Amino acid sequence: MKRIEYIDIRLQQWAEWLLASATGSYRGVSFEYRPPEEHRSSTCGFDSLDKSCMEMDMAVASLPVDLKKLVIAVYLWEGGLEHVVRFFKITRTTVRRRLCHADLRIQEYLDAKQQRAKEIARHCKNNFATYP
Repeated sequence: MKRIEYIDIRLQQWAEWLLASATGSYRGVSFEYRPPEEHRSSTCGFDSLDKSCMEMDMAVASLPVDLKKLVIAVYLWEGGLEHVVRFFKITRTTVRRRLCHADLRIQEYLDAKQQRAKEIARHCKNNFATYP
């Protein structure tokens, strides 16, 4: 199974954002991330970075506990993958497989959130069109 590249990039950015906000500074946070077209918001800049990272924070929070703990460990702990492997007492292959599953669940979360936003926008457009 292969990792979903844009999810990995967003998780890296999310981790940098969390670590930077813990120090009260946004130094070191990469502003280069551009989501794929289907996940791109209409705004750009600093506010969209915060929005994107908060969205990823909610996506990670929605994961089952075992996947959530692993994602947090891989992206936020110091010591690298070897430290994560030793702590969880699993192989590197298992870490990779679980990260792939986390990617899929995060993608499903983001897709469902985007679909719901479209439904709400369509509903509002239809309802407001009837007002004089």
